[in-house]
Amino acid sequence: IAAAAFSGRRLDFCNALAVRVTEWLKSNPYSYTQSVQGSNGIVSSKADVFAVEVNFCKRAELTQPVTVTFPIPDFGTSSADSIPTCARFDEQLDMWVTTDVTTGIDASAGTVNCSSRKAVLSYTVFAEPTSQSAESTTQPISSDTIGLMAWGCAIPFSISAISLLLL
Repeated sequence: IAAAAFSGRRLDFCNALAVRVTEWLKSNPYSYTQSVQGSNGIVSSKADVFAVEVNFCKRAELTQPVTVTFPIPDFGTSSADSIPTCARFDEQLDMWVTTDVTTGIDASAGTVNCSSRKAVLSYTVFAEPTSQSAESTTQPISSDTIGLMAWGCAIPFSISAISLLLL
């Protein structure tokens, strides 16, 4: 069969992957808005913020979550009455939100893992007052590797505070 017989029937195949990470250590680029939608907590102007952009075939959502690991922040005197909780910056709302992001706390390692399937996010950890914590999506983390699906092969790599496993 001539190759021309398949012209116009070629399957679209995308194998483009780009990852960009920006770390804002003790320098919240969104410090003009400290409130968190649906929470009594605030995001400090000196909070660490990790901006993650995963461009895989121009998808807005990924099949597996991307996880960013933060050390548990020192919230000072408010820490006794609060729990570390992940938030993401919502550019449309121009504020921090806890929707579409999961918090995993590993107390023994002293870390907080923030996970989401969104392809472009800015993550941070804030002090959620314990009276609000029942409404959050906080859960203990497992030792399973969180990854994102691409190409059907495993390609591990690490970028600073982010570890991805492409399955």
